[in-house]
Amino acid sequence: MTLWGFVPGQSTLAWAANDGMPGYTGATIHLAFAGAGSPINGSVSFVGLSLADAQNKLSLTPGSVGGRSYLSAHYNG
Repeated sequence: MTLWGFVPGQSTLAWAANDGMPGYTGATIHLAFAGAGSPINGSVSFVGLSLADAQNKLSLTPGSVGGRSYLSAHYNG
């Protein structure tokens, strides 16, 4: 999974244990691309994945390609 617009050192992320649409809930990352105190403008729910599993089995890696920054998540389960 790749979320474009995440800027390391500026953007923030917060975990929620069980967010998402009814029937499609799980550990969720909420992102504020402009930093703490700014609106949430990106969320990803990992359906069926507990918060503990998500935090232990997902590798979150920021990066940049062609001047566009991102945050990628890779499942190491």
